[in-house]
Amino acid sequence: MTNWVPRYGPALRSIVLAVLLVVAAVAATWAVLRTGPDEGLSQPGASSGDPLRVAVIGDSFSAGVNNSVVWTDILSDNPALSIANVARAGSGYVGGAGTNGTFAQQVNLALAAKPQVIVVFGGIYDLGKSSDLISQSATDLLNDLHLRAPNARIVTIGPIWHQHPPADAVVDVNRAIAQGAEQTHTEYIDLLNANWLDDPVLLAPDQNSPNDAGQRILAAQLGDLLQPHLTARGPE
Repeated sequence: MTNWVPRYGPALRSIVLAVLLVVAAVAATWAVLRTGPDEGLSQPGASSGDPLRVAVIGDSFSAGVNNSVVWTDILSDNPALSIANVARAGSGYVGGAGTNGTFAQQVNLALAAKPQVIVVFGGIYDLGKSSDLISQSATDLLNDLHLRAPNARIVTIGPIWHQHPPADAVVDVNRAIAQGAEQTHTEYIDLLNANWLDDPVLLAPDQNSPNDAGQRILAAQLGDLLQPHLTARGPE
């Protein structure tokens, strides 16, 4: 008696094999789609969960003058940020008579925080100083920061003025700092035309620095400006 063998046996095996291959291909494609091209790349805080370390060098606009709160305090409410504010009231790029030291004297304290972002904000206390001297002082400071913190992202923010148009002396200071930033290939944020503090109710009685309300305005505005730098880490 001859055993009967279905003729479609080999064909059925071929169909089953083809189906299995399709299923495997679909599974592989799904794995790629789930992984994506950026899978495995470190995102801000993804690897360690540590806050982004930021150091702020500056003058009264960051240190405060009889303020109960300054803009860095408000930004520090964000648990993703750790801000070391080493600014000193009345300081400047050049320093000397009429100022309280130089920004360069704040560098050691700033670097002690091992910052991933360094913000240098101010310069209004250099009014009346030589533009060449301001520019050279800014260049020296920024070169020093780049040398000693090569992996940090450095941002320079120019002085803000509460009157428009600003006085020629303020324009000169702003231009000189911008030149220093350009010389060192450092990003410069120009605030000369910002009207954030135009309302006198935002200023201290001496009208030379922001009160608490003015500091809150600075926090909101500077937070927006600095956002691109505070959401992506530089190299560790």
